[in-house]
Amino acid sequence: MSDRINQEVIRGYVVDQLDHAIEKGYIRPYYQPVVRTLTGEICSMEALARWEDPQYGLLSPAVFVPVLEEAQLIHKLDICIIQNICEHYATLLRLKRKIVPVSFNLSRLDFQLCDIHGIIEKAIRDNKLPRDIFQVEITESMMDSGEEQMHEAVDCFWDSGLRVWMDDFGSGYSSLN
Repeated sequence: MSDRINQEVIRGYVVDQLDHAIEKGYIRPYYQPVVRTLTGEICSMEALARWEDPQYGLLSPAVFVPVLEEAQLIHKLDICIIQNICEHYATLLRLKRKIVPVSFNLSRLDFQLCDIHGIIEKAIRDNKLPRDIFQVEITESMMDSGEEQMHEAVDCFWDSGLRVWMDDFGSGYSSLN
């Protein structure tokens, strides 16, 4: 019983505190390097959302992502991560640091709840970033959802020069099983 109450408390907390956490910078991307095994060279990064909460510590994405999807607030998280990535990469370029491509995940709901393509385009433009450094990750199940709006948005990414990658490819519809 206490686990159920604790889960309900944390769920309510995540929904209630999302805007505050974004404003205070508690939510930000952590960069996971993608390494070429033959050379050991970092060839890209994947930006993963992390929430460092002053009350609960590091909240697992397994806790907050499903809650935000269910509450139809996931687009706020994804916009926050995209804006943070663009600001970080603009700083690296200004400091003349080497950059590698970066990928980030989008939720199916992003395509329904906001103009995710327009938001990404604005963040890239406002930060004067080259578009070839971005890799948009979507799950293969999104492509099979039959939602015309989402398919059109993916086409817009391609048409505007952004790469679109399939995340978790082979774990669902395309798995060898």
